[in-house]
Amino acid sequence: MSLFYDGLEKRESFGKLGVIVLKETKDLYTLDKKSKFFRENQIEILVVSKLLPNEKIYSNCNFLVYNNFLKKSEYELMWEFAFDKKFIKILFYDNFVKELNFFGKTYEFFLEKYNEISKTKENFVVNFLDGAYLRIDFPYFRTYYAQFWDKKSGNLVYSCDMCSGAWAMTILKYFIDYNIKVFDKLTDELLWDYHIDLNGKNILISFESSALGDTLAWLPQIEDFISKHRCNVRLSTFHNELFIDEYPDIEFVNPGSVVWGIFAQYKIGWFYREDSSVDFTLNPRDFKTIPLQQTTSDILGLDFIQKPPRIKIPELSKPIDGDYVVIGPHSTTQAKFWNNPDGWKDLVDFFTKIGWKVVVLTREGNGFMNNYFPDGVIDRSGNLPLEDRINDIRWSRMFIGLGSGLTWLAWATGVPLTIISGFSEPWTEPVGDNILRIHNSSVCNSCFNRHRLDPGDWMWCPDKKGTPDQFICTKSITSQDVISKICNFFEINFLEKTSKINLIKTILKENGIKRITTYTSNNSIESDLMMNFENSLEKGVDCVFTDKPPFIGYNLFKNLVRKNGLLVFYNLSDYTFIENIQCKKLVFYGDAVDNGFAILFL
Repeated sequence: MSLFYDGLEKRESFGKLGVIVLKETKDLYTLDKKSKFFRENQIEILVVSKLLPNEKIYSNCNFLVYNNFLKKSEYELMWEFAFDKKFIKILFYDNFVKELNFFGKTYEFFLEKYNEISKTKENFVVNFLDGAYLRIDFPYFRTYYAQFWDKKSGNLVYSCDMCSGAWAMTILKYFIDYNIKVFDKLTDELLWDYHIDLNGKNILISFESSALGDTLAWLPQIEDFISKHRCNVRLSTFHNELFIDEYPDIEFVNPGSVVWGIFAQYKIGWFYREDSSVDFTLNPRDFKTIPLQQTTSDILGLDFIQKPPRIKIPELSKPIDGDYVVIGPHSTTQAKFWNNPDGWKDLVDFFTKIGWKVVVLTREGNGFMNNYFPDGVIDRSGNLPLEDRINDIRWSRMFIGLGSGLTWLAWATGVPLTIISGFSEPWTEPVGDNILRIHNSSVCNSCFNRHRLDPGDWMWCPDKKGTPDQFICTKSITSQDVISKICNFFEINFLEKTSKINLIKTILKENGIKRITTYTSNNSIESDLMMNFENSLEKGVDCVFTDKPPFIGYNLFKNLVRKNGLLVFYNLSDYTFIENIQCKKLVFYGDAVDNGFAILFL
């Protein structure tokens, strides 16, 4: 055995002795890292080596014991050296630092203690309460590196160096199908390979919005999460009473409640940073580019399948006799309203003419923010119980509303819907066979899917505010756009329910038209048609009926009609020519191609 020590005077005690054993050439690769730890902690270093001494070994130790270990083990050699030099503690750096009190102990005691420490294993603590959290509990010093992998995408989410007693956490708070790996930093040995497992675990999910529509949209996917992971979900919403009876597998808790024993927590919402950009630590993508209901699927890592929520339907009798529809004309910002000033009035007039009643539901009263109910409605506005709202809607023939919470509530009752909105893309709200979406994509629209809504600005219109086109997205939606789709949906022959001529005359009288003449094609030849048509217009009548466009050319047609101001087409088979006529107002009633009619105000 050869002994080398560098510049150390012999003392009564050398304190702590750090030991590094070199058995194979590969051990030289970690020599620098191990010796660096001892030097940084002012611990003198003994290298017990089976390898021939070289400059690398000399430069990384204070003491060197070179031996082939044939007669004595490395443990016996280090013990003899420490005993001779009167060290108090030995810190043996294998894969981790094993610290042994040495002073006055026998070799047998030393070996027994060393073996006991060697059997100590790490305890890896993991949870997903605020991202993926990892802590390594271990009573001795050891260095590691950890990797957090997304199994679905194959991407490395986060990696870091660690030591025993340290913790690490990702900044991403939404669900990720994690595979967490922990390696020994010195040897690259894989020590822990964990795959996220929520089976049987308690999970807290909280809806961060109190809005009724958000809650109704987000809830159905919670059931899918439970089914996929077989976990126990505590769900916090602001409208628990709607769902408790319908979702027995979910434990509902009140917002702000303390919930114990939780393994993971996920927050559902639309999260922004202070600069109004999307907070991608809480949302995996820009939520404005997907359906509102998909928010939950995205955050919980689920495949999106649209489904209506189940709500408690009250066992109440029909509140209104006869056929009726429910309208919800109010919402939370003017941009969501149907801003055509005649829209609701014309719609109510239509239903009145076919014998259906119209019920208006809204928490806000008539005239809210200068938005007034049309005449002829049954007013059920005000802060009424939600179960009354549900009952009013469930007995109706249809709910007609905006992109609002009341529309989402109506969807949950199962009645047909008509959604009038230019504020959002049609796919933002529910879609389906019994849902009519009225949307004009030819004008500025869907700012909600491109900008952050400013709830403090009632007149928010980010692209057109202060211009004549403010709220053009719904100003441009006519009552006939809505009526024609409703007629088709219910297969209502509007003109059978109301005499065509009488209805037209009523409309004309409402517009101050008194003198009327009728032009019809019958079986006359084309030249006679032109003559009759021109003669009719030249008589100075206020209105002309015609069943087809005349064959006199667009310019002559426009000049003749402009003298009179009003033209009515019925049984119209081709109305593409209308595009060439500049008129103040074009009104379609029913399907203009099939027993409908069109009115041009010139």
